[in-house]
Amino acid sequence: MSRTNPWRNDSGSRDSSDGCLAAEVRRFLAAHGHAALFESGEPLLLLEPGRCSVEDRGGLVVLEAWDERRSFSRRLSGVASLAPGRLELHTERFGNRRGRLVLSSRPGEFARRAGRDCALAEFGERLSRQFPGAGVEVLTSGPDLAHSLSPAYPRALLRHAGRTWAAIGAPLEAAHPENVLTFGLIWLDYVRGRRNTKAVSGLAVFLPEQAAASCCLRVRHLDREAALCRVFACAARGGETEVDPLHFGNVDTRLERAAIGPAGAGGGGGNAEDEHKLELLVREKLETIDAELLPAPVYRQASGVTGCDRGIPDLLAVDRSGRLAVIELKASEDIHLPLQALDYWVRARWHLDRGEFTARGYFPGLELRKEAPRLLLVAPAFAFHPAHDTVLRFFDPTIEVTRLGLGLQWRKELKVVFRKDAGRRNP
Repeated sequence: MSRTNPWRNDSGSRDSSDGCLAAEVRRFLAAHGHAALFESGEPLLLLEPGRCSVEDRGGLVVLEAWDERRSFSRRLSGVASLAPGRLELHTERFGNRRGRLVLSSRPGEFARRAGRDCALAEFGERLSRQFPGAGVEVLTSGPDLAHSLSPAYPRALLRHAGRTWAAIGAPLEAAHPENVLTFGLIWLDYVRGRRNTKAVSGLAVFLPEQAAASCCLRVRHLDREAALCRVFACAARGGETEVDPLHFGNVDTRLERAAIGPAGAGGGGGNAEDEHKLELLVREKLETIDAELLPAPVYRQASGVTGCDRGIPDLLAVDRSGRLAVIELKASEDIHLPLQALDYWVRARWHLDRGEFTARGYFPGLELRKEAPRLLLVAPAFAFHPAHDTVLRFFDPTIEVTRLGLGLQWRKELKVVFRKDAGRRNP
């Protein structure tokens, strides 16, 4: 059974002038039945037969396409480039604005880029609303691997009301929008490094409203002198509201009754297996990690304190003076480790301040000190990301953090090859 080609004219033959623009576009679409249209700043649009037309209107070639959510129309002025599976076209819009669009037989090639362009445009609109009249010096989502800046989060540098702000946003569809704060602190440090340190007042963070509470909780435990942060909760229906991190003092967490048992079996292979192995080794040789820690009891925290869904093994121990130690373990590099560890430290301190560890049977026979817990980050030495130094510099200096790097052969011999402290003890 033959099918009518939607890109041929009524006679079934190609346009009489093969060199004309409309014919060129029709030939491309006829050869690639599942093409997609990409234009910077616009969502990717799949071109379906019956939902797309190419017309020559008195010498003006117009491309129109639509789907269930939107329609698209552009006047075409010429071919910019032609390659296998790709046709790039010059366009003209109202006000004689010129641009380009791409037709591609490989939609995946542009899907991510289209998403980032749309996120950047949306981020720019949010900045305009919250910082009216601001002078925007930088607005980009370009990757900068040398400085650990992710293209997944658009960022900006702007001047408003006599102050300069670094800004960053998490798209509404981001899988882990709370991770935007890691890259925001890296961005703040980067722009300050290119200017006088005091010239950039702080960081404005835009993220989906469902992630605002966790972000604010992290912000509350940063050094306000180093990282003055403003947080904007963005609604799915549009618009955003600035929220005060100081209003997020309550912690969504509960403490289960103490239960010391073997850690659950590792699963999933790869990193999950390695992290399970690392957890077992650290539990068995805790004094190798830190001689001040008591070898027992040690609690596996993922099943004790709830409210953090991070998938990172945690251990809770106590030192010989009765001070708690939160131990975060990571077998592979993770740029977000410091802030993820902070999430758990906050919850551990919350329960400690309320006497709940003792009340629920943790560390029987030991009197726990009221002093905030220590935070130990334990990983193979090569797994500490260079950006960890940057992020940890923004922590409240009263949070005592120690990084413990393990030797390359940690699976055979647990050996600490470096120890690096940050922060200071509470008075």
